[in-house]
Amino acid sequence: MDLTKITRGRIESPPRVLVYSPPKIGKTAFAAGIPGVVFLAAEQGTQEFDVSRVPPIRKCEGTGSKHACGWSDVRGWLETFASSPHDFRALAIDTLDWLEAVLFSHLVAIDPKGRTSIVEAHGGYGKAYDLAVEEWRRVAALLDRCNARGMAIVLLAHSQIAKHHDPLTDEIDTHRLKMHKGGAGFWAEWSDAILFAGFELVRAAGTDAVTSTGRRVLHTTPHAQFAYLAGNRYGLPPVLDLSWSALQAALSESSPSAMLAELEALLRDQPDPLPWSGTTKAHSEIRAGMSRAVDRRTMRAIVEAVRSAVTTEKRG
Repeated sequence: MDLTKITRGRIESPPRVLVYSPPKIGKTAFAAGIPGVVFLAAEQGTQEFDVSRVPPIRKCEGTGSKHACGWSDVRGWLETFASSPHDFRALAIDTLDWLEAVLFSHLVAIDPKGRTSIVEAHGGYGKAYDLAVEEWRRVAALLDRCNARGMAIVLLAHSQIAKHHDPLTDEIDTHRLKMHKGGAGFWAEWSDAILFAGFELVRAAGTDAVTSTGRRVLHTTPHAQFAYLAGNRYGLPPVLDLSWSALQAALSESSPSAMLAELEALLRDQPDPLPWSGTTKAHSEIRAGMSRAVDRRTMRAIVEAVRSAVTTEKRG
């Protein structure tokens, strides 16, 4: 180990996002709007879009080492995107849960004792699901190589209603990835942003009635009542339009340089020190806090706190 190889500082790279939703919300249309995107698809959702795509990935057929292997096609295409010259700027997988079916068919096909279900394959007791997570790790390594060469990674997935158990709340229904919990947990951890897509809902004043505005949106932060899983490392606004251009604009506005500029614009022409929750805070102290911030979410929280303080000062 060579200590001179240790580096410091933020590393900027294209986003790795996971977008999931109920069927027919517009996930594929969202990804189709990415300039330079190529689709790796296990379903036919891209047929209505003028996009680049690899041949459809099919489930494995037959058994044994020489079976017709759709999963090998997945690995082969990802290796090609990771290592061969091309001009694609983004890779979209449509969808993770359909690709999981391909993976499960592969694991059943290579079961040494010819078991015919994923539950029983490789000895049962969840062993096949553990093998599936190991395969997902190999896929993620290939996706990271694609990302390192400048490709944004967009994973699309369907949602399902599942029970949510939390010691602090009652049991509730919630939207979760329509995948086995092992794979779902892995991809949720790997992604830089988990975004739940749906229709914007509004509650009528003074009632419990909830209606849809018809606007399709991306939810970027967790729901207070655990209604869906969401989160991101970028400090994004809680709700965005369901479009790549809206997400890209929000990512740009949440870059460290953009947030530093936003902070300076807020502090400009404000008193120093600035009134702050019953006390005061010097501009130099606020700037020092920004320089110490370890991630974009912390930087965004500082900017929003200053915005609130500035607004309060103006009202006063």
